[in-house]
Amino acid sequence: MAQLRIGHDVAGFAELLGVLAEHGDNGEELIPVAIETSRGLLVTALRATGRAVFAINPLSVSRYRDRHSAARRKSDPRRCARARASAAHRHGSTPAVARR
Repeated sequence: MAQLRIGHDVAGFAELLGVLAEHGDNGEELIPVAIETSRGLLVTALRATGRAVFAINPLSVSRYRDRHSAARRKSDPRRCARARASAAHRHGSTPAVARR
């Protein structure tokens, strides 16, 4: 898992793909991505790669994090990323979001 903030441009997308590749992403086994929006250029570009993209409501992530953690430190990006990944794994996505 990586902590990363990218720009909303070609360089940011290339950086994201590089980080995914470092964690085992390749043409045959694409790492799914959970993101807090269901639209936009980044989501379109991620879907164009053929990977699964799970749009997760930020409020749902916040509530999930509160239910499943003892500490209330909301600014920990790693805990937030783990909550997103866990929620995507447990609940999947709706067909409308996954295939848009």
